[in-house]
Amino acid sequence: MRTALLLLAGTMSVSLMAEQPPGPKWKLQFFHDKLNSTLIFEDIECPSLNHCVAVGAINSDSGKLRPTAVVTSDGGEHWTTVELKDTPYSVFFVNDSVGWIAAEKKIWRTEDGGLKWSDMSKLDQIEQLAFLDSSHGWAAGRDGEIYETTNSGKQWKKAPVTGLAWPNNQVAFQGVGFSRPETGFLIGTAFPYGQLRPARPDWLDPQRAMQYREPPAMSFAAVTKDGGQTWVAGLPFSKTGTVSNVHAMANGHALVTMRYPNGAGWPTAVLDVDPATGSQTVVYRQKDRVARDAVPLPGGGAMIAAIEPPGTATSLPIPGKLRMIQQDAQDTWRELSVDYRAVAANVLLASPDGKHFWAATDTGMILRFD
Repeated sequence: MRTALLLLAGTMSVSLMAEQPPGPKWKLQFFHDKLNSTLIFEDIECPSLNHCVAVGAINSDSGKLRPTAVVTSDGGEHWTTVELKDTPYSVFFVNDSVGWIAAEKKIWRTEDGGLKWSDMSKLDQIEQLAFLDSSHGWAAGRDGEIYETTNSGKQWKKAPVTGLAWPNNQVAFQGVGFSRPETGFLIGTAFPYGQLRPARPDWLDPQRAMQYREPPAMSFAAVTKDGGQTWVAGLPFSKTGTVSNVHAMANGHALVTMRYPNGAGWPTAVLDVDPATGSQTVVYRQKDRVARDAVPLPGGGAMIAAIEPPGTATSLPIPGKLRMIQQDAQDTWRELSVDYRAVAANVLLASPDGKHFWAATDTGMILRFD
């Protein structure tokens, strides 16, 4: 899960799904098609039209995990596979050269677009990063903590979060974003009645994932008005379900993808959340689609990545058909054409400008739409 720092967007609404017209389609640009291994992408970041970096791990039949990044600098025509030294959770870039990875054990930085990575600090339990420039950024994660750096990630200092209604050890932040340098938000989930979901992705420990039962949870926002020096938590905007992915919007709102427990009525939903007030509006939800990620579009609307699960079991981690849904200027949702080979249980989106889009799956695929 991860947060895009800023994508231009406005207010969104849901209306009837239009029939799929002929035109541009989601095309397969990369596929780890190996007999004895699977490349599971955990995040993707595309700072420009031509440059993209996707991170994850190759899981072999022998059970060995190899943390991996794949990098393109020519719009997906060619890819370079890079071996990583730490299991990545999320990736963030400020331009084609400078970026960071939040990994299981450390924070890592690159200055050559993702081909070489240097460890910056031993800050762990971090799920999301956001930087305003090559020096100034924030790291958010477990135990209700938010950290700030002003020297590219070499040192981090903890910023206070006041107003939390729960102990820090019951809180995990899954998103951090800024609409302006002085105004930002955190999106988090509190587990007041049970154990937090482990930070490690399910594919790192499938047995644990099968045994885990999601406890009741509440999702909330915290805001800063002083450039991240202090943060104030608000009331929950959702009293069920947990946060999957978050993207910042130009109006200061957050586009939040939620997953809900069995019996909740909907498997997932995409919400437009106002962090300042805690109010939310449902952007998208379907009983036969599992929404995995959503990015806002310039002037309003969203691109939704969803899975059509096989059968009626929407909560099982079984790959299904990849579905892409887009809202047009008339607030009508239409399903886009997707390469027939695209199947996944999870998918992450990235967009450098709100007009061109990339998707990375947990089945080793990267697709492009423009």
